[in-house]
Amino acid sequence: EVEVEADIYTDGHEALSAVLLFRQIDDPEWLEVPMEEFVNDRWRARFSVTSLGRYRYTLRGWVDPFRSWRHDFAKKVEAGVHAEIDLQMGAILLAKAITTVEGGANTGAHRAIDESEERAADQATIQAFKDKIGERIAPEFFSMIDTGEGLYARRFDDEGVATRENRIIDHGVYTTYLHNTSTAKKYEIETTGNAGLVAPDSWNFEIPPGDRSREELFENFTGLYLTNTWYTRFQNYMTGDFSTIPRDAIFLYENGEQKEAWKDIRVSDNMLNLYKNINALSKEREMVKWWYEVEEPGLTPYVLIKDVNITQSTQ
Repeated sequence: EVEVEADIYTDGHEALSAVLLFRQIDDPEWLEVPMEEFVNDRWRARFSVTSLGRYRYTLRGWVDPFRSWRHDFAKKVEAGVHAEIDLQMGAILLAKAITTVEGGANTGAHRAIDESEERAADQATIQAFKDKIGERIAPEFFSMIDTGEGLYARRFDDEGVATRENRIIDHGVYTTYLHNTSTAKKYEIETTGNAGLVAPDSWNFEIPPGDRSREELFENFTGLYLTNTWYTRFQNYMTGDFSTIPRDAIFLYENGEQKEAWKDIRVSDNMLNLYKNINALSKEREMVKWWYEVEEPGLTPYVLIKDVNITQSTQ
């Protein structure tokens, strides 16, 4: 038995698949064995030598769109949250697989792809930022950037378009959605270089630093200091109503002094209100990356927000 190992990785965070191909030197047919990842981008497979002679082997690896979708969808199902767009993405991937196997002859699959991609392009019309392009939604000192540079560095998106810096919010003004070529065509603009497996995707987000130190944010501060939140869920995508449960440390401050620790609370508010009520940003920034809540990594300052609605958590 021959064991073969290889380092297999890709630019980005999509799931991979790989196979080991082998044959005797005089055999025209390749045999195939799936490879398995066992540690830190290291993959392994074995094949059996059944007779004496010289053998040839090679490896083949690829970005696996369906495996990526299945992995992400399983996490969302486990967390109890998934949207129609997630199912549409799976439908598109299956339809594309059918057309590939059948040599592109399945018109029904082509129609399913077109219809699902059209619905994916319409997602921007069923969320709180519909018709907000060009409007001020945050203070002038606040911007939000999507970029191909960062922890999930990407030189090109999944359509082969070069990634770039996109200012989603520029000095408080909502300036753009993220687009692939299909959604860009719908809006009669250029793609932003954010094509994912099916729908547009963000790569790395960044919020530029503010003008106060972290210590200055706490001077004379009265309110709650939240260090982490879990299970952020939208009750209404159209209006932006959401709730999230603060976890880890929750501290009550009064006039700049830490008074006590809290627990069992919930933030129940509106996303547009949160942006509008941003009061200050720190000079210091931290890298944030967390499972479903912050699936794409981001560089963000500490944020001071006023008039946040807090309720008691029931679980």
